[in-house]
Amino acid sequence: MHAFQGPYKASKWSRGVVRLNGPLNRTTPGPPAFFLFPERLSSIAFPLPSHQLRTIAAQLKYETQDSPKKEGKDALGYEWQRNFLKRHPEIQRGKARKLSLARAMSVGEKSVDNFFQQYKQVREQHKIPPSRVWNLDECGVDTIPQNVVVLSQKGVPKNQIVSGEKGRRSTVVAMVSASGEAFTPMIIHKGKKTMPLWYQDAPDGAMLEATENGYINKACFLKFIDIWIDYLQEKGELGPKHLLLLDGHSSHTCNYPAMKALKDNDIIAMLIPPHSSHFLQPLDRAPFSQFKWHWQVALELFNRLNVGRVLAKSEFYSVFNLAWAKGMTEKNIKAGWKRSGLEPINRAAITGEMLEVHTAFCKQIPVSIFGLCSSCLLLCFTILFRSNFIHLHQILKPFALAFQARMNRRH
Repeated sequence: MHAFQGPYKASKWSRGVVRLNGPLNRTTPGPPAFFLFPERLSSIAFPLPSHQLRTIAAQLKYETQDSPKKEGKDALGYEWQRNFLKRHPEIQRGKARKLSLARAMSVGEKSVDNFFQQYKQVREQHKIPPSRVWNLDECGVDTIPQNVVVLSQKGVPKNQIVSGEKGRRSTVVAMVSASGEAFTPMIIHKGKKTMPLWYQDAPDGAMLEATENGYINKACFLKFIDIWIDYLQEKGELGPKHLLLLDGHSSHTCNYPAMKALKDNDIIAMLIPPHSSHFLQPLDRAPFSQFKWHWQVALELFNRLNVGRVLAKSEFYSVFNLAWAKGMTEKNIKAGWKRSGLEPINRAAITGEMLEVHTAFCKQIPVSIFGLCSSCLLLCFTILFRSNFIHLHQILKPFALAFQARMNRRH
């Protein structure tokens, strides 16, 4: 059967540009399946890479036209892709953000509704203003600049000299209030103990810790909480209720001394729903992204001024201070609280599009497909593109079963 049926047919090809006027294997009117294809994949957290889009378009071209396939020409060019995006502005090209399986499957409308209901109830019951609502979280920073888009002469390799292929990662423990205040951060380096040189260029009241892996542990979290409580006591703000939003990290939830210290000082610890921090945690919505962007800028400057030299722990604050001052501004902090819908309280800030991945994913995608190789997935996507009404989970089920059987034989 021909790839195109009914009144919808492929028009002529000009300068390598394909123009599809209708859907595949479909006689009812509606938008073309080719155009729905990227939208369907993005709705279930499998966004279509641009090179695969050009590859599929090339396959259609060679099947619907009499022109022979050129050797080594497996995909259409970037000119076709640019024209395709111009004709269909509803499809955007962008960099995909990694989303773990746990995040995709754990967060739904019900859990978000319950969280907002409890959050609003606690604030109204104890009359907690924005200045006494806090969020604590951690993020990691590397000592090697990431790959960035650069400008260079055509044909010249775009290489960048760095101190090494892999850098050292340190942890930044941050705490911000809904009124836009940023508490002094704690820096955790990898090591057995802190050294006096590490405090070079450090601001007053700087907190430095060392752990075996450079990540936070229960002792570091307890120390941070104790210092924060002392800070509130010095300001005379202890007494009225405070609300502290935390994620479910074991250093937070399985830390009895820290939880007892919070309770003894009338601080309510409230956990964000599991795997929802990417849209419910204020620090993740704006401040951390801005801080990390300015960290890369400052680190790139250090790398150019000190070619081939590793960012030492004694020089950490010379880079960190610049990034923290520009990233953790009152404007960025308030933007994070607003985007998460927590200040002002706005459940509508968490839109259906944010939870659409969870809904579509749980209904259509079996968990076992995550073990499939990329070639199997590409084949499945190609079949989905050709058969407009076949559900994705029906297509992937045979491949998932075959993969499971292969893994069972290995074990």
